Amino acid sequence: MEKIAFTIAETSQCLGVGTTTIYKLIDAGSLERIKIGKRALVLAESIDAFVERSRIDSRERAEKVAALSARLEAAKPRSGATK
Repeated sequence: MEKIAFTIAETSQCLGVGTTTIYKLIDAGSLERIKIGKRALVLAESIDAFVERSRIDSRERAEKVAALSARLEAAKPRSGATK
């Protein structure tokens, strides 16, 4: 049976961040937490969704930076150009 939920510590190890960051992501609604008794668990599907959103955000940021760089390069005065 595949694991469907992880402890906060396991989630932090999985994502390579500290437990404080995991709690901040939970508070921000980026990760979904469930409680079973006194244990706080993060659903595996929530972790997967967060990682996928992060990939999309990173790709979009890279595309925006590339577009901005191209516009700045196009706006540069050409050497030898007269005014």
